[in-house]
Amino acid sequence: AENGEMIMYPHAELDTNYDPRERDWYTLAMEKPGESIWTDPYLDADTEKMVVTLAKAIPGQGVIAIDIFLDTLTKIVNEIKLSDTGYIFLVDNNGFYITNPAIEKVASDFSQEDLYGQLEDDDGSMIAAYEGKERLISYVTNELTDWKIIGVIDSDEVKKTGYEMTMPSVFNLAIITVIVTLISIFVALYIVKPIKGLRNAVQEMTKGDFTVQATDYRNDEIGQLAEGFNHMVTEMNATLQKVQSISAEVADA
Repeated sequence: AENGEMIMYPHAELDTNYDPRERDWYTLAMEKPGESIWTDPYLDADTEKMVVTLAKAIPGQGVIAIDIFLDTLTKIVNEIKLSDTGYIFLVDNNGFYITNPAIEKVASDFSQEDLYGQLEDDDGSMIAAYEGKERLISYVTNELTDWKIIGVIDSDEVKKTGYEMTMPSVFNLAIITVIVTLISIFVALYIVKPIKGLRNAVQEMTKGDFTVQATDYRNDEIGQLAEGFNHMVTEMNATLQKVQSISAEVADA
């Protein structure tokens, strides 16, 4: 929130000096109200893992943000294969690897490699050297994140199979897969997970636990639903305590 208060799900204990308003995800979102922004990879203060953050400013409220762990994103992207020798990796707008099949390269500086200087346009294809081999390189820049999605296949395989004609179609399909994956992660974290949390709270209440509380207080319909549920449970708990108190008084009379 604009006053520095922060609600996290799942809950985590942060350093007492932690101020979300000083974090890049907060300042970047506040600088671009109405837009969704993606941060560069950084070390998460809670888990100490590399993450990227999707954030958006809410006028008069603050910023809502979702962290995506790079190891999770890398695992998903690495499952996308281009024929036998090909693969895809992501690079942010500052030239740092976001994903790569070689895990040690994640978050390292791709801009120091010779290939980076040849990717000047928003998209394109070429034969170029990468990691000591001649490869067919195809790439496109994602408009939302400004990340480059880069696909590579060994040129020997291309020559043997005639992939020059089919590579653009394969790569376009892979790009669609990556974009759908990112959207799926967003839906899972932002929509499905809080609803499941609320459902679990309702199930606990039906078992007789009238102290349970839904922890999602987002400033949207799901947050309003959670707040309404909490108010209902609190009222029911108060009523139950009154009934128990009256029953005890009657029993003692």
